Amino acid sequence: MALNKNKVIAAAQRFTQKGQYDRAIKEYRSIVDEEPDDVRIWLKIGDLYTKKGATSQAISTYVRVANQYADKGFHLKAVAVYKKILNIDPSYIDAHKSLGDLYVTLGLGPDAVAQYQIVVGSYERDARYTDSLELLKMIVQLGPDDHANRIRLAEAHARLGQMTEAIDQFKHVLEQLDALGHLDEYVQVAERLLYVAPEELDVVRDLSKVYLRRGDAKRALARLQVLFRADPHNVGTLELLAQAFHEIGQTAKAVSVYRELARIHGEAGDTNAQVAAYRKLLGVQPDDEEALRATGGLDIQGRASATAPGPAASSEEAMTREEQISQFLGDIDIYRKYGLKDHAQERIAKVLELDPGNLAALERRRDLCLENEDKAGAIKALLQAAEVASRRDPHRAMGYLGEVLQHDPGNADATARMKALSSGMAEQLASSDAQPAIAPPAEDAFDVDLDLGELDFEDDLDAELGGELDLDADEG
Repeated sequence: MALNKNKVIAAAQRFTQKGQYDRAIKEYRSIVDEEPDDVRIWLKIGDLYTKKGATSQAISTYVRVANQYADKGFHLKAVAVYKKILNIDPSYIDAHKSLGDLYVTLGLGPDAVAQYQIVVGSYERDARYTDSLELLKMIVQLGPDDHANRIRLAEAHARLGQMTEAIDQFKHVLEQLDALGHLDEYVQVAERLLYVAPEELDVVRDLSKVYLRRGDAKRALARLQVLFRADPHNVGTLELLAQAFHEIGQTAKAVSVYRELARIHGEAGDTNAQVAAYRKLLGVQPDDEEALRATGGLDIQGRASATAPGPAASSEEAMTREEQISQFLGDIDIYRKYGLKDHAQERIAKVLELDPGNLAALERRRDLCLENEDKAGAIKALLQAAEVASRRDPHRAMGYLGEVLQHDPGNADATARMKALSSGMAEQLASSDAQPAIAPPAEDAFDVDLDLGELDFEDDLDAELGGELDLDADEG
């Protein structure tokens, strides 16, 4: 006997109005048993499962509907169905992945990236590192100028031991940041690269120069020691060493390095470079007899001092707000490296006093809370980060909220915010504020004990600079 479809639908509607959802579902089922491709009926069944609170059955039904729509080319309808699924369960990762794939098909790259970021976070927490890597490659392909995502890709390569690929991605980011003049971010990325690949001497040199440009000669020396040990007679390295010594007030060492530079240039027959080195020496020590003789006894103190800057101010008061934040963030990573979590928390608080919306500090607070098994504190930090990011980078905010739901699937605040962001998400990512979570530098990164005896200087140079960072020093 042929099924009277209209009669069945009418009966199902009556049952629905009476709240008899199981009987309504049974009626609709009789239709799809005869016509399994009737998407509209399957959608009604999914809605009924939702009304009766049968989440699992609702999701499986909606997935079937979304797949049918996508297979027939109705991509926007499929998107709407996946959003239904995420309204029921925002932590359902397969829906985020499928929604991202649909956005790619529709040419909505930023929206796809927002979904993929949530999926990547889930994959990484589940140790699905290969899957995470492949998705990160797609994210970077969709947004090649997003520094944070490219750094995340570099980290993923490094985690899997793919160091050549990791280094290439890190260097790509460094080139972008250098071109933009974003020195604070440059420092963080360069330090992270050298943490995983300390043998990259070109990066060491460039980072040393950036530290000197920022007036941070002590950190420059920490990196210059690597270059010096690799090639004690490299004139470029010696130039930077002399400048760094002078900036921290180590005049005798700066003079000795400039004297060695003059000797090297003299042995090479480069008289002009030799005289230039002596002139820089006079900028540090104007009455040096050897340098005065070599330069003809000219009074060139004014010219020399222009090429050899004086000691840099080291107090926090002399630093800009951005420089203080950058230094505090670096200190946080060092404290965490040595297990000084209370010190790290104090530095985080200082950063947030200067910049309450600093995402890098909030991410570090989350990490510390998780290390201390303080899930509530981590969730609070993530919600704060999401609130900040929602104003300038909604896609990044979605990532934070997705992480909250991984820790607390029933979190009402995160669920509500995610729904609001999903309905009105911005069309482009704001990547300029992205702050990578930088791991601490290698153990000797701030040990500036340079063996300058290898330079064979004429005067006896003290080999100890004695500038190792005191992690327990008064921070006031």
